[in-house]
Amino acid sequence: MLGRVASLAEKAGMSRSVFSGLFKRTVGVSPMAYLTSWRMRLAAQRIKNGDKNLAILSDELGYQSEAAFRRAFKKVLGVTPREINRHARRI
Repeated sequence: MLGRVASLAEKAGMSRSVFSGLFKRTVGVSPMAYLTSWRMRLAAQRIKNGDKNLAILSDELGYQSEAAFRRAFKKVLGVTPREINRHARRI
């Protein structure tokens, strides 16, 4: 992930630290926090739309393991992927 921030900083013509500071002041969160939140919202949407294989989903979203993905999902969204899936089926 740090490589991604460094790549963005390079494209913006800034150092990683300057880019991260400016991003946080502008957006309100660090680039990594923004990326994690965005990926979890994307994951929740995909689960609601029928993606059931969390191992594949977590890999596609850049997580090293399904367990790491599940922990990040719960931490960011406050619910588990299973709870999102259950809610989607009730709608």
